[in-house]
Amino acid sequence: LMLLLYPGFFGDLFSQYTGIAGNYNESAVYVGIVGLSLAATGAVFPAGYRREARFWAVLALLSLGAALALPALGLINYLPIFKLTNMGRIRYIVAFSLSVLAAIGAQAILARPRRASLPRPLLDFISVLIGLSGIAYAAIWLSGGRAKSLTMRMVSIESALLVAVVAAGIVIDVLLARGSPRAYISASACLALLVVAELLSYGVIYRGRIDSDLVGEDRPAITWIKKRVGMNRVTSFKKTGPFTSLYPNSSILFKLQDIRGYEVLNVSRFEKLQGMVAGKDPRTTYRRFSTDYFDLLGVKYFIQSADDPERTRLKSPRFRLAHRAGQTLVFENRRALPRAFIAYKSRPVKTSGHALKLLKKENIDLGRLALIENGPALHGRRRIDPAKIVSYEPERVEIETKTGSRGLLVLTDAYYRGWQATVDGRKTKIYPADVAFRGVVVPRGSHRIVFSYRPDSYLKSFYLFWPSLAATLALMGYGVAQYWLEKRGRPGAS
Repeated sequence: LMLLLYPGFFGDLFSQYTGIAGNYNESAVYVGIVGLSLAATGAVFPAGYRREARFWAVLALLSLGAALALPALGLINYLPIFKLTNMGRIRYIVAFSLSVLAAIGAQAILARPRRASLPRPLLDFISVLIGLSGIAYAAIWLSGGRAKSLTMRMVSIESALLVAVVAAGIVIDVLLARGSPRAYISASACLALLVVAELLSYGVIYRGRIDSDLVGEDRPAITWIKKRVGMNRVTSFKKTGPFTSLYPNSSILFKLQDIRGYEVLNVSRFEKLQGMVAGKDPRTTYRRFSTDYFDLLGVKYFIQSADDPERTRLKSPRFRLAHRAGQTLVFENRRALPRAFIAYKSRPVKTSGHALKLLKKENIDLGRLALIENGPALHGRRRIDPAKIVSYEPERVEIETKTGSRGLLVLTDAYYRGWQATVDGRKTKIYPADVAFRGVVVPRGSHRIVFSYRPDSYLKSFYLFWPSLAATLALMGYGVAQYWLEKRGRPGAS
């Protein structure tokens, strides 16, 4: 809850102090002391938004209780649909609700009729802010023994913020007392700048960069792999925990493709296929070691720590210790399938569930045939040939094939709506292949296949954007014009 007031209370990446472990900032609820004070003002003085304020206040409390699994409110986590998601991320609903309440509070401060200096909402805003600042001060001093340098930084920010808010409150009051449109706009800008200044004072250390010391130069094992991996993938087999030589999601720093990390778009089909070998969180650990699964995904190298007990699974003729750099071991998978290949024999299935059942019950060698969903049956040889990937980009993949008979080109990238394919410039259908991948039927001979990502949803939203923007600007212009006319004493002119 302290992160509501100060996101760096437990330390950050750029300080020498960390009070708790883990990436706690990712799930923090932070709107700032100014934002919380405005939200409290909006809850007490909702002006003409009483029902809205009540709704957002209740939603904020329920969401916060569910996120923190508080007694009674924590039962929300067991309701249908809710139990399927990460309830910790419902904190974003808390932040959004508080932001709406803050907007209502700002409206109350700026729009309430003036009968005396310092109207009640403004006094309430300043009072709540002083109270929250006091709580922050107390917490800072109570934890001061752990990090004196960071504590001084906290105190300096809180002190400057408190002085700025009180000064801004006086400026806003003076501006509103004038009653002119220009003064009203200046008061609104002053309040907005106050919120922005606080957010920037805390968030500037998280600007878009990563300290080079945290990344460093490529490690010897990584450098060795990058020279040889090509389009193949890598991973670290771990059954008992995430700590190994290649930490989950870290391979993206070295431009390696790890089947556990952000490099793979984990759509539902891919998650189902990965669920056959993975644990609860497939990005971290695996429930069992499935050589067929790793072969199909083109896992060429396993990067293991010398201390990993799981590395004993890699001591077999199909794997070899290809490189060692200190405590890092690199095992090569000799039977990894290429990223794109031609299968000459296919077995049609109706759904992805049907394909998964076949993989579980029957001994299907996906290195010799392919499962194609609602596609044609091919009766060629039980073998595969590699296909040549000419270019590979995030939204475009170009492949060349040369076959002696009709076959199915399988690209082991996620099958997903929005991808389109052409064979020699002619549009063709993409079939789900082997549960989660893209399959295109190619005729005999030499051909060029191009996959491109052009979702209809993006094009539709793009065409709807411009009229929506024009309508929004027109409504805003109408509101500003009406306001100025009313302030000049011509309410009937609108």
